Amino acid sequence: MECAPDAPVGTRAVYSDVGFILLGEALAAAHGGPLDAVFSERVRAPLGLMARFRRMSEWAESGAAAHNPLTLSLSRGERGEAGERGRWAATGLSRPREPAPGQEGLWSLSEQPSVPGEVDDDNAWAMDGVAGHAGLFSTAADVARFGQAVLEELEGAGRLAPADAWRRALTRDISISGSTRAMGFDTPSTEGSSSGRFLSTRAVGHVGFTGTSLWLDPERALVVALLTNRTLPGRRNLGIRAFRPRFHDCVASLLP
Repeated sequence: MECAPDAPVGTRAVYSDVGFILLGEALAAAHGGPLDAVFSERVRAPLGLMARFRRMSEWAESGAAAHNPLTLSLSRGERGEAGERGRWAATGLSRPREPAPGQEGLWSLSEQPSVPGEVDDDNAWAMDGVAGHAGLFSTAADVARFGQAVLEELEGAGRLAPADAWRRALTRDISISGSTRAMGFDTPSTEGSSSGRFLSTRAVGHVGFTGTSLWLDPERALVVALLTNRTLPGRRNLGIRAFRPRFHDCVASLLP
């Protein structure tokens, strides 16, 4: 709450974790309960998703943090529709996470072990794993299911919000010069978009620092979910920037 804006409101679009953290707190305050309860009641349940937050306090109490395998099994209730044995992918092995390029020297804290199943982001980790900018765990199929639900919302499904509200939310804000942002989602930039070269100008998407992304194209009725753990080898590994657009180009070229 004490962070000063980088620019006057309405003059520049700046992606900020702080903004999404505050949005999560605003949603929780409006709901009268914690953000993970808001998500479960207003998104997970209506859409039949398995995605959920994992509270650090509950994770520690379960005793799972005493183990340090590279992957941890999902609990019986989280294994998916076909009884598949799902797994959490490791994204880092120490806490705090190593600095991303450009963040060196911002903090000096002693390291402690970290295991899969903990939220990767240090700010979300400090917030007990529940925050507006990070902390959801799921599978690629489940993320794609959410994307498909958004396309259905645009067609009037009405499980989360009216279609006209979705259309406004997913339309690029042209009031700020040079911005590619819609509400919560990004739209393809003219050059170098993570969505690749073939999605339409109506596409919307969002990427995650650990190597995740979701892109939706209403014009092609296409949903592309990608989950990787590119941070595990180290945060200086930036190959995801070239991989994402190539991946989306391959998917788009194989589909009508």
